[in-house]
Amino acid sequence: MDSGRMEWEDKFEGPELLDGVEEHGNSYRPRSPSSWWKVAGTVTGAVVTGALFGFVILSFFKTGADTQIPVHTNQQTVSINKEGNEPSNPDASGLAAPVSVSIQPQSYYMLQYGVFSSADRAEQAVKELQQYGIAAGRDNDQENRVYAGVSPDREQAKLLSGQLKTQGMELYVREVTTPAPTALRFNGTSDDLNQYFAVSDELIASLTQTSASLLGQDNPGALSNKETTALINLHQKWTESVKLLQTGLGSQEANRVETLEKSMNSALSALTEYNKNSSKGHLWEVQSSMMKYIMEQKQLMNSLEK
Repeated sequence: MDSGRMEWEDKFEGPELLDGVEEHGNSYRPRSPSSWWKVAGTVTGAVVTGALFGFVILSFFKTGADTQIPVHTNQQTVSINKEGNEPSNPDASGLAAPVSVSIQPQSYYMLQYGVFSSADRAEQAVKELQQYGIAAGRDNDQENRVYAGVSPDREQAKLLSGQLKTQGMELYVREVTTPAPTALRFNGTSDDLNQYFAVSDELIASLTQTSASLLGQDNPGALSNKETTALINLHQKWTESVKLLQTGLGSQEANRVETLEKSMNSALSALTEYNKNSSKGHLWEVQSSMMKYIMEQKQLMNSLEK
């Protein structure tokens, strides 16, 4: 490809600087939210602990309707060559040769908390959001931007931003569009790549929209049986696509996929806890995990493009 790195396109929704946002040099930050958002540390702490240790221990995702969604850990798989779609061969440099792909760009509507002049200041902002019990996500490739939520739907993101504004937090909606590469380096078939990204994007949309929708409700309940069944089926498809993806990756990219799996498992673990007690703190953890997943998948794309 002509470019050495794919860049994200982004658009702003609404004013670039809202009331109550103070700008200082190359960074700006909204005023702190009211104490209503300072939820007990045990809520987020329990989920973070599950994110660290639950990948091996958790064997299923149990909803309030007693339906189970498996949470899979890393598994060794055997490469499968599909007839008529042969894997690529490494080029002279030892890297996998590019294979043609058809990956559709995706738009996500992020609730931007601020743009910061350094990575340290951005990390400090992330810790502030975590202290308030709200989602926190970073995009290190986009001027140290920090986000407090995400939805695949613009209007839903606006509603969530408005809800946070009533609690004293000033945000604005930023549209982030993922790349749409036509070729990626992969020691496997184009079908395997296309399948993974298609299913992954669908699962991202499902989890971000579900969590954002529930956060917008005053007294949200557990997922319905219909929603649970749909998530079970989609998560199973994603698990199968990850297995095929891993067979065609080098060690560096395989490590990125392991990180993606951890973020996905963290989101499902948080949703499990939410279905037990309907605490919104768990929904914010789903949001955090999915923002991390989106950014990590972007890095995987960039790595496979080089």
